[in-house]
Amino acid sequence: MIKRILGAAAAAVLIVALSGSAQAAPIRVPGFHGLRIPGGGRAMGAAPGGRGRIVIYSYQLARDMLGAKALRLAKRDGWKVTSKEKSPRGSWRIKLARRGKRVGIRVAGRGPRASLILTR
Repeated sequence: MIKRILGAAAAAVLIVALSGSAQAAPIRVPGFHGLRIPGGGRAMGAAPGGRGRIVIYSYQLARDMLGAKALRLAKRDGWKVTSKEKSPRGSWRIKLARRGKRVGIRVAGRGPRASLILTR
């Protein structure tokens, strides 16, 4: 009985350790003044008609979780939040500034999938 409990506890510790180390490193977005976004996103490329000033990343995360991670990472990197609001449909709209440079982040999605839409 004790072996079974200890075995289950060891397995739980191993799972927690692996899940913590499996997190992807933040992504530095080229052309966005050193902005880093949460890792694990898939680059969807530049938005049509945006002349490279609008870039989209897709995630397998819920919208609110992705928004909170992006905001936390930006603040940690020294970005100041100049504006933050939620749209009537729940999308996040965040404007950031650092050293005279400005970028915008929109977080949109439904269910377990969301996208970061970056503008400069």
